[in-house]
Amino acid sequence: KVQQVYEHGRALTLQISGFVESRGRLPAGVEELPQALPAPASVDSATIDSKTGLLVLRMHGLVSLETNQIEWQPERSGPGTVTWRCHSPDIPTNWLPAACR
Repeated sequence: KVQQVYEHGRALTLQISGFVESRGRLPAGVEELPQALPAPASVDSATIDSKTGLLVLRMHGLVSLETNQIEWQPERSGPGTVTWRCHSPDIPTNWLPAACR
């Protein structure tokens, strides 16, 4: 489940980066992205903070009955270049893909 959510999030970060490049602003939400990507069944919701660009994917019932999430924080790495830092506030580190640890 975690790997599916990670892969979906990576695809969304690429779309968000392209959106920012072409339109000069962050999308108001995933529904504003030009290519609708079907979310895997393990994804309950995906949100984009239109002020910070933080992408949050929530999944249900991984560690407990509570919602768990993986977050991607955009960071400027040079002129016109954005990199994404992946992490989770509530999923055990050893369950996350190496890129999110």
